[in-house]
Amino acid sequence: MRDEFRKEAALLYKQMPYESNELYKKYQLLFELPDREVKRPDSESWKQKVKELADRLNLKFDIVVHNGIVVHSLSKNALRQLDIEAMDDKSITEVLRSRDKFAAYAYAKSEVAIELGSDADCVVDILFLNTSESLPVLFNIRARDGARVTVNELFFADADKDTVCGCMHDITAASGSEIELTMLHLEDKDSDVFTIINGRAEERSSIRTNLISMGGRKVRHRSKIVAAGKESRIFTNDVVLGFDSQKVDIETDTTSKNVHTESISNTRAIMLGSAAGIIKSFAKIEKGSKGSVSKINEHGIVDGEDSYIYLIPDMSIDESDVVATHAGAAAPIDKEKIFYMQSRGVDERLAKLLVMTGFLSESLGRISSEWVKRITYSSIVDKVKGGGFGVPEKIDISDAWISEKGTL
Repeated sequence: MRDEFRKEAALLYKQMPYESNELYKKYQLLFELPDREVKRPDSESWKQKVKELADRLNLKFDIVVHNGIVVHSLSKNALRQLDIEAMDDKSITEVLRSRDKFAAYAYAKSEVAIELGSDADCVVDILFLNTSESLPVLFNIRARDGARVTVNELFFADADKDTVCGCMHDITAASGSEIELTMLHLEDKDSDVFTIINGRAEERSSIRTNLISMGGRKVRHRSKIVAAGKESRIFTNDVVLGFDSQKVDIETDTTSKNVHTESISNTRAIMLGSAAGIIKSFAKIEKGSKGSVSKINEHGIVDGEDSYIYLIPDMSIDESDVVATHAGAAAPIDKEKIFYMQSRGVDERLAKLLVMTGFLSESLGRISSEWVKRITYSSIVDKVKGGGFGVPEKIDISDAWISEKGTL
């Protein structure tokens, strides 16, 4: 059964188009994932790399996933690895029917599925470490009735050769529960990155996602979250810093299916050098979703002769008794602000850095994890100063401008 399923998923990956949405077909990032065999990593090779990274960041991880396999877990929560054969056939069928090309790849190449389910409040910090040809990861997150589950993920690649960092999340927030998922991507220049989120919020529950993308030469993110229960809430918060020749393609899709739901999507993106970004946000309010609120906000800054960004906010509203708004704006960095700071003795490089960190600060302030914010601010400073890919050698936020909401 397993081999047959892998073959089916691999075939679907080859046959599926990169983009099924007619509006977005002109705006998409194309890249082929490698057709390699699944190989289990060396179970001991991760230890020294994790120790060095943990010492540099002054951080301990509850769970370490090395090249697609859980190699370390201190979590007292219901974390378990499932063989793909043990997964529910219905969930597999639904994912493949979604016609997502990269979801099919994840199912074709993943060795195991990781499941985190909790009946009580919990915070889990996870390191996804790639040091060779990585395996994509299937990650199921379940918050049961009334639980508050916070998952913070750091994706770090240091492979010195072409690798793929892929993770597919399946999220379910049961009645009255709250889930916050934060993904911080700091992969190296030889990594292609894809992430997928499929989420469902039940009655009076909430799902909050934070995507911070600052790594990988090519990045593709797809998020589809449904506010299924009455008074359920969805908040998506995407922060993107593209530099060098990075290419980023992010799509967020939310659906309101019940009364008095709330869906808020915010994206802030900066493209430096010759980086390019495509930001697509779509919100749907279905008939019968009276009293619902749906908002999309996309804002971008470009600073480089060859950099560009496309912002494409869109909505479909089938109910009249709702509040629905969308907005998008992108522009070069504000020269008047730079000139003003220079007139006060601030050099041009630092002035640009202050504008950029200030631009992203409100979005970063929405993240609950202090260590995620600290590393993110430091990485922004490092990259704007001309640093490379990955985690900065030294964590330093002395040159970051941080708003009151974003104070550490």
